[in-house]
Amino acid sequence: MSSRRLIIAAMLVVTLAACDASTPTPSPNGSQAIAAPTSGDTSAPTTTAGSGETAAPTPTPTPAGPTPIPTPAPWGSYTSTRNRYAVKFPPDWTVTPGTPKYADQIDDYSHYVYLSRDTVKGKASLALTVTHAIATIKKRYKAKLLSSVSAKQAGYPGRLLTFDGTDNGRAVHIQELILAKGKVAYFIDMFSDQGQAKADKALFKSIYKTFKPKG
Repeated sequence: MSSRRLIIAAMLVVTLAACDASTPTPSPNGSQAIAAPTSGDTSAPTTTAGSGETAAPTPTPTPAGPTPIPTPAPWGSYTSTRNRYAVKFPPDWTVTPGTPKYADQIDDYSHYVYLSRDTVKGKASLALTVTHAIATIKKRYKAKLLSSVSAKQAGYPGRLLTFDGTDNGRAVHIQELILAKGKVAYFIDMFSDQGQAKADKALFKSIYKTFKPKG
């Protein structure tokens, strides 16, 4: 969390005291006294109130301008040398690089995105990979398949799957994008709480649209 600094501005208040020519001006306490005119002063007489002098009009205050819109914080970026890809993610999210057994993880403690890569000796079959992924997620998370639609990212054909399931007793909404081309397949999964599927769909799309395979 970024610290914020509080700036306190001091306001200078200037008080103007109007002086009546017929009444002596009292000396302000704690201030330098103003000398009164001597008896030999030949300056022009002071104009008294009510002599027909017109008071200056009160200036109209200038309306304040519109409140500036704050600039959104830039997204972070991560490049995985192990899994050969680059991706961007929202501010304040945390990246945990993966291991040979675990996928890379990007999260904000509410949404969890996992990214991994696999290769085959021949040509990766998108259809067979999707069929296997659906069966695995259904079994592991007691999930129900909600949708399966074609997708494409960075020149890789793919399939976008959505499920509702449970993870350690937590009701979760699961989205998985599978990309396959040549010998390589990429898997991008997002787990989040059920009940906010529309917002999470938009968030997941914003993330995977920044995904760039590195071969």
